[in-house]
Amino acid sequence: MDHNGADVNTLSLQNHGGIAVIHHRQIELRKRPLELPTTTFENLCCDATVSGKRFLLLCVYRPGSEAVSSVFFDEFTAVLEQLRWVIISSMSLADVFID
Repeated sequence: MDHNGADVNTLSLQNHGGIAVIHHRQIELRKRPLELPTTTFENLCCDATVSGKRFLLLCVYRPGSEAVSSVFFDEFTAVLEQLRWVIISSMSLADVFID
């Protein structure tokens, strides 16, 4: 979708409402698939290029309607470990409900 210079990339809905990254058309995004599936949170991982500089963008959503468990921490740790070998700057955005 193009609206006043903004592009919208969304991921397929998994369990809940989904995650969207809304960005200006001058920011190039490519979805980066993760090797491990997650069941306790939704995620969208992208390679972004802005003015010739690359960085990794990881968006995470864990709904507050479900109790946090050790599985969440195991899955989140596995995702971060998978991405630690990416040799570019990174940015993580999270909406994580933990009581």
